[in-house]
Amino acid sequence: MTHVTVTPEMPRVNLCRGAETPNIVLPAEEDLIFEEKLLHSPYDVKLWLAYLYSKKTAPVSTRLLLFERAVHVLPGSYKVKSLCHIFRK
Repeated sequence: MTHVTVTPEMPRVNLCRGAETPNIVLPAEEDLIFEEKLLHSPYDVKLWLAYLYSKKTAPVSTRLLLFERAVHVLPGSYKVKSLCHIFRK
């Protein structure tokens, strides 16, 4: 059995059988282009808006996660916040 040292930065995840699965969200294949571009230019508002528009028909949880990420990176962007209000309707 392998032992792993858990530091305060690392969350504890129980992967034993029957345990609740961790909430890990992996991007879909069509999202990898956006994710790669965002790694290089995270403050590009137009790129975030294009990504958000591409997820217009995605499940609500996926859109909310993406909006949270965009607002976290661009907290002063009125465009991202107004788009969030439009999608809520």
